[in-house]
Amino acid sequence: NAARPASDLGSGSGPGGAPALKPYDLADVVAGLNAVQPYDWAGFLSERLHSTSARAPLGGIEHSGWKLVYDGERSDFWKAVEDAEKLADLSYSVGLKVKDDGAIADIAFAGPAGKAGVSPSTKVIAVNGRQFTATELREAIDRAVKDTKPIELLIKDGEYYKTYRLDYHGGERYPHLVRDGDTTDLLTQII
Repeated sequence: NAARPASDLGSGSGPGGAPALKPYDLADVVAGLNAVQPYDWAGFLSERLHSTSARAPLGGIEHSGWKLVYDGERSDFWKAVEDAEKLADLSYSVGLKVKDDGAIADIAFAGPAGKAGVSPSTKVIAVNGRQFTATELREAIDRAVKDTKPIELLIKDGEYYKTYRLDYHGGERYPHLVRDGDTTDLLTQII
């Protein structure tokens, strides 16, 4: 590797051969991508970088022959994770994960518990006036499907107790991928 003259160092050098900062913008990236493969790269990148959606991007799953559905059945995997972590993951129903001892591990802030003001790092003491157990909470969620009354949680936060009312009547919900028979099953082929 023989030393090259400063004039051959390329566009990375500035005046007098010192390094120079040469920023680029989105238009430069789009031009570079279009030089390799013509496409609407500006639209593609804008959609993925500058937009938001209420749901996760599911295009890859849906185009591979599957769809995401929610129902009241916990999968064997879901149960195994709950058992291993010693918690009830009710993120998609009342919007919380609660440990077997009542400690709230996490809250879905847009879920019913979060909207009611329940916060993580607190503890569920009672559900509808009965001592907390994960089973009691699940049964209260199931009963609320046919009952218009909110689910009441007595929460301990440090030395303070407060009752929160969750206006939720949708039953337990868990995500599942199910086969969409109208499209080719590419996901199984990939796996």
